[in-house]
Amino acid sequence: MLIPCHQGEAHIETALRSVIAQDLDPDRFEVLVVFNGQADGSPEICERVFAEAPQLHHRYLNLEMASLPNARNEGIRQAQGRWVTWVDVDDWLSPNFLSELLACAREGVVPLAHVVDVDQDTGEHRTSPITAQTLRHEAGVHDGFALSASLGFAACKLIDVELARQFPFDVELDSGEDVAFFAPFFARFGLVFDSTPAHRGATYFRLVRDDSMSRQNPNFTFSVLQRLAVMRHLERALDQDPPEPLRRTMESFIRSQTRFTQRFLNQFPDEYPRVIRAYQESGLRRLAWRSLVDSPTPHLLLSYNFPPFADASAITAAKRAYLSGKQWNVVSNTMSTIRRTDAQLLQLSGPAVATHTVLDDPPVFSAWSGMEAYCDHGLEAIAQIEVVHGPQTQVYSRALWPASHLLAARYVTSCTPRPRWAAEFSDPLRRDAAGKERITPDAPGAVVAALRDRLDDAGFAHPTVDSVFAWAEHVAFAFADEILFTNPHQVTYMLSYLEDDRLRDRVRRKAVISPHPTLPAHFYSLFPPARTPVDGKVNIGYFGTFYPNRGLGDLFTALASLDGSVRDRLAVQLHSPANPDLSRAIGEHGLSQVVTRHDELPYLSMLGTLTGFDCLLVMDADTETGPHRRVINPYLPSKVSDYVGAGVPIWSLVEPGSILSRQPTRYHNRRGDLAGIAATLTQLAEGAR
Repeated sequence: MLIPCHQGEAHIETALRSVIAQDLDPDRFEVLVVFNGQADGSPEICERVFAEAPQLHHRYLNLEMASLPNARNEGIRQAQGRWVTWVDVDDWLSPNFLSELLACAREGVVPLAHVVDVDQDTGEHRTSPITAQTLRHEAGVHDGFALSASLGFAACKLIDVELARQFPFDVELDSGEDVAFFAPFFARFGLVFDSTPAHRGATYFRLVRDDSMSRQNPNFTFSVLQRLAVMRHLERALDQDPPEPLRRTMESFIRSQTRFTQRFLNQFPDEYPRVIRAYQESGLRRLAWRSLVDSPTPHLLLSYNFPPFADASAITAAKRAYLSGKQWNVVSNTMSTIRRTDAQLLQLSGPAVATHTVLDDPPVFSAWSGMEAYCDHGLEAIAQIEVVHGPQTQVYSRALWPASHLLAARYVTSCTPRPRWAAEFSDPLRRDAAGKERITPDAPGAVVAALRDRLDDAGFAHPTVDSVFAWAEHVAFAFADEILFTNPHQVTYMLSYLEDDRLRDRVRRKAVISPHPTLPAHFYSLFPPARTPVDGKVNIGYFGTFYPNRGLGDLFTALASLDGSVRDRLAVQLHSPANPDLSRAIGEHGLSQVVTRHDELPYLSMLGTLTGFDCLLVMDADTETGPHRRVINPYLPSKVSDYVGAGVPIWSLVEPGSILSRQPTRYHNRRGDLAGIAATLTQLAEGAR
């Protein structure tokens, strides 16, 4: 029997007298009191009480460090019997505690006692959740999942000393050591419970004190940092692939730890950004983000594509949500048939998501039939959100995927009063990258009929083209309270083909220029770099997809023109989806020793990888050629925002007068200027000497 004692003089006598009163033969057990930390009057109390029971075998240990886990570990190391249990200094035992536990002790089995919580202030006895669960099952052997509440409390049990020596308590934990210890301990050794002692009245009386874990005043260290430390223990245990029932139990324990953080945030909501950063930097992969905030939220985010599905639009929507510092009710659509998933994105989107409804409609880009289904099901989902969270007073939607704005318009125009709507355009919708009008394969239906009425009510003309894309632009222009564009050229270009002068004036009043956001610096170290720079060379990185109007022909031609001694000092690494044309171009230019293509990386791994390059390459789309040539380039590559946060020199290949040409990049050349591009490559190569 171990009794760890730190500053225990106010309570230890009760614990000792309950040990003396045990009905088990005193020759069958010993008591080991482990004094730890600064001395008080506890040793004298022990001497006085033990003097009344000379038949009881007892010993003392003295440790300088005040630490309950360390005291338990040292007591286990010094124990002389086959089995060990402990009573915390402020708790006590029923007389039959040891005898009933010992009667059921055997290899692989952990005998379990009844637990009664005693209120320090009132003395009231309450059946603990541990016992409530235990007594719902008949006496006998049960697995850890059936009696999972007992896994969060390390006392009230008899355990094998040799097993306990192999699995010590973590002395670095200042709280939560029981939760961190017993569930992983149970899983590692494949143990089961025997609840017979509890049914026979063996009882552990647990004093619920004002400074106990459950009553401690919320503070950042206790409610956040110490909870994360406990969760790290549980996650390491989960990595050992425990049996499925115990896996679910440990995952629930991780969620329960976040409730302490939740209570802290309820009291100190302004600490939300600090809390989220601590959670992200913890390195934990099984974070229960939605457990952090339990209050309703009036913020609605409509993004047809949203994490964990990955593309630039989904990532930017997640960035906006995260950087808003708010929690959002998200409605998106499954993209499983056309987009890969990236679990790392949940580190970004998770802190900002209160609820996430993923509709199961087949993903569509241009068909009205798909828009009808998405809008109908989206309105049903929003109605369910409002049941719990009340009216949604702020709406954010984002397109390149046009369905986002169509659903937002249907919802906003049906509400009284109307929510405030911010509609963001990543790129022009109605015209494609070549400047050509996008066409819809089918005719509009109920969605457009409803929106036509709303436009009539507002006094705006209808779009002159009945495409999904024209309508998505038009209704956002007509009804959004804030219209976000990534650059001023985008505004000018999109208004150039808008026929309604009155609507054009409204857009100018509501337009907000908001480049793609850059994430805080700590995101660039959440995951280690996935690529190692080539030693002794200048490493040039490119990240992104290649399109017909955005290719690397100029770069390859310039590389091939360099003297071999210059070219050999360069390493160009492309992170892009497999592309036969790209592979063929590398071979045709004789650059296989210089240029390497890698598969795309998960987003946060990409951020970490960016920081290892000497230079990062970004290119304008080519809008200077083709039958639909634009006067201005309306595009600003979203990758620039990620590059900026990496703190690495950026090299841009630009069209004259484009937005990218105005960015303060370290190096820049005009697209098609092969001599200038070759000169920049030579300048970069000089850095490898």
